[in-house]
Amino acid sequence: MARADEIEAHYAGGALRSRTRPGTDELHVRGREATLELAALAELREGERVLDVGAGLGGPARTLAERYGVRVVGVDLTAAFVEAARELTRKVGLDDRIEFVHADALALPFPDDSFDVAWTQHAAMNVPDKAGLYAELHRVVRPGGRLAVYDVVAGAGGEPEYPLPWASRRELSFLVSAEELRRLLEGAGFRVGAVRDVSDSGRAWSQARAAEEAGPAFANLGRALEDGRLELVQLVAATDGADG
Repeated sequence: MARADEIEAHYAGGALRSRTRPGTDELHVRGREATLELAALAELREGERVLDVGAGLGGPARTLAERYGVRVVGVDLTAAFVEAARELTRKVGLDDRIEFVHADALALPFPDDSFDVAWTQHAAMNVPDKAGLYAELHRVVRPGGRLAVYDVVAGAGGEPEYPLPWASRRELSFLVSAEELRRLLEGAGFRVGAVRDVSDSGRAWSQARAAEEAGPAFANLGRALEDGRLELVQLVAATDGADG
């Protein structure tokens, strides 16, 4: 099985089975709470056009459209996610403000300067070509626009144990440190501004989730956040032409 197929199967296997449960449509640590934190950090404004890369089941896109009045295009490499996201969005009556597209984040089907904000949460861990990813995001964000990121990064404590929520084994996970993430973003043309370490709150959430879930993925994540093998960061970066 190809690596992309393995990643798709890893996510779709559990996430799609639980998509009707309240609170399970945001597939990142701390769910909606973290989405709202990142939106505040990014200072989203009504009417802005947002690209959600790695949109999953569409939970964050729906949160942003409903709470902030933005228009969202969500992209995901997993076709089953795109189908489910469209279905759920129609059911809550937000399909006039949100569109979902089956696409590769390394080859986005949009013209240059199409969006005010690019947004990604817990997606880059499965992308080996991070330089290509951030270059493509920079291409589609207009001058003066922003990139909002919430991701798991490598800490100084060594290799985490697998499985983890985004990867069943090490070969499917592509982590960089917070310092390397900054270098990659700057190399793509972004200027990194606000940065927030949210590892502590993520650790508490992961440990609570581990008590509810069968399997070791969330327990491994909680331990790795506790001993510094993994960290959680939220950040906002700007393209040339932005204020500040």
